Amino acid sequence: MGKQVKNERLVLAERPARGPVTDKTFRREEETVPPLRDGEVLVKVEYSAIVSGMRSVWFGLGLGLGARGSAIARGLEVGG
Repeated sequence: MGKQVKNERLVLAERPARGPVTDKTFRREEETVPPLRDGEVLVKVEYSAIVSGMRSVWFGLGLGLGARGSAIARGLEVGG
């Protein structure tokens, strides 16, 4: 990685209550990606989805941790 790469992620900010998930349920965080080590791969997520069926998983997820979902990504670089 020649230049500094930033990673943006969604984290669970508050537990969802009954009804629709609001913009307060998740928050965006940005962090600098460390240099790749041997065997690591840098990808860029092009599309992601967090479906309502994941609500049951959210209740076991600690606040401030990344939300789980599906993604389609493009490989950018391999470490090593």
